Amino acid sequence: AEDRAIIEGLGAVSPSTDYVTVLKAALYLGIGGVDEAHNLVTPLSWGAFTEFGGFPVFGSVARQDASYVHALVHRAEGWNIGEFGGAGYSNSGYWWSMTGQ
Repeated sequence: AEDRAIIEGLGAVSPSTDYVTVLKAALYLGIGGVDEAHNLVTPLSWGAFTEFGGFPVFGSVARQDASYVHALVHRAEGWNIGEFGGAGYSNSGYWWSMTGQ
């Protein structure tokens, strides 16, 4: 609970910065908050509305970094089936390709 409070407090530092959102997602992922991380990076990396992430953020300077964390999220899902009916491992491949690396 304390970890989550610290992560949420980061928004107060610079709430308009997409990089802070990506950092929060990475920290959530680090403490096992896979869903929380996914909800945060999806609007920055996916170009359509989702029930869990909301409306997309077009032209984000943090898009590549959000895609990287998005790949880590799906990698953490492993063989569990996620959105679009694919396993996390398979879905992570798409997000790795979006990082430009």
